Amino acid sequence: MHILLTNDDGIFAPGIATLARHIMEKTDHRLSIIAPEVEQSGKSRAITLFHSMALKKVQIPSLMTPAYSVSGTPADCVRVGLRYLLQDVDLVLSGINFGVNVGGDVPYSGTVSAALEAARLEKPAIAVSAQIAGQHIYFDTAAEVILNLLETLPPSYFSGRTVLSVNTPALPYDQIKGLKAINCDAHITDEYEWVGSFGEEEHIRICNRYPDELEVETDLYYVRAGYATISPLSQIVSTDAEMALLSDWLQD
Repeated sequence: MHILLTNDDGIFAPGIATLARHIMEKTDHRLSIIAPEVEQSGKSRAITLFHSMALKKVQIPSLMTPAYSVSGTPADCVRVGLRYLLQDVDLVLSGINFGVNVGGDVPYSGTVSAALEAARLEKPAIAVSAQIAGQHIYFDTAAEVILNLLETLPPSYFSGRTVLSVNTPALPYDQIKGLKAINCDAHITDEYEWVGSFGEEEHIRICNRYPDELEVETDLYYVRAGYATISPLSQIVSTDAEMALLSDWLQD
């Protein structure tokens, strides 16, 4: 299988290197890496329209596989890979992200959006993100979860356009409690705080992004409880029920 690996933390981020190393050392899959030149977190599905992008061959330390940086967004990287640079890609992997992408984070995530862009271009895709707990983050755990998924997913998955979003806890692989299928829940509780005044400008920043107490049936709840979570994401813009409701309203 030919895998395109990308991320939103940048071509030299440790998460992408860890996932690449696990794939190269433990599988027979062919790997190509195309990732943003610099960090692009929170860029969602943004693409570069009005100026050219720089595509550059780079060497990621400790990896002996072709890698390219793109002076654009995660979605740009997927488009460059699938539409310009590569052929016969079977799967797109996005990550490993530095921090979880759960609940209300998902629409903003560059990591998840790269996977969604792959699905729009008719390739199956998996986004993977690792929890940060204090100073601890376990990229190896996330990589092992992905390798296990690649072994166990049915062949029908790789012929579809379903996007899977995987989040892993800040634990060694042998300590996670299992893999939990769970829907994304919009449990973000963004607030803004004042940083200071600088001349005529007031500076503010986002804070308090997640509540301390969570309902049981949420992805972040299970990650905090020590599970890896997996959530299917859809490209559907309108559901059949919504379309029927709109049609009825227009006919009234």
